[in-house]
Amino acid sequence: MGKQIWRFYSCRIANITKYQIMLKTRRTLSPEDKEIMVNIEPVYEAWLKEKREEGREEADRAHISTMLMFGFGAIILRRGFANDPELEAIVPRLMRLDPLERIQQVMTLSREALLAI
Repeated sequence: MGKQIWRFYSCRIANITKYQIMLKTRRTLSPEDKEIMVNIEPVYEAWLKEKREEGREEADRAHISTMLMFGFGAIILRRGFANDPELEAIVPRLMRLDPLERIQQVMTLSREALLAI
């Protein structure tokens, strides 16, 4: 999804969420409000699930980058590896591994063996 579309989408979800909270705090709801609540809930849950997945992926990427930095002296900038594009290229492959297997491979394999994964 493009950045502009995503910003628009996120803004709309935030507004929907605020509206949902407002409706939940009311003591009585009109039939229209009840229908809106029923329709908002799945949209909000899907958005929340997507955000949680993004957070997990970002945390995994940061963890892998830190292990590579300490294990192989790679310098990591905000947007990637400054001095080792080869190591940067294996991060997506390492993300697909089970976390324990990932740690074991980064800690025990040589740089060349990691690049061959």
